[in-house]
Amino acid sequence: MNLSQIARLQALKKHLETFRKNHPKFPSFLNAVSHNALEEGTVIEISVTSPSDKNYVTNIKLRQDDLVPPFSAIVRSVLTKTGKPLSSR
Repeated sequence: MNLSQIARLQALKKHLETFRKNHPKFPSFLNAVSHNALEEGTVIEISVTSPSDKNYVTNIKLRQDDLVPPFSAIVRSVLTKTGKPLSSR
């Protein structure tokens, strides 16, 4: 890993820490979902409303092949910081 890549990772880490500080309930929500609701048939829906009231909505229904590594490992690593559930800190 070169110095540029290390600097980018450090910047990303700082941004993630700021996001967690600004939105403390969201990581706990994602942690609960990742441990209790990621199973075949689960529907994940995302809705975004802009300040001008424009709404964007999409959803996915999880399939069995969505739940096998590496996908499941990526989801869990995004939702935790050090490999431990966020709610246990």
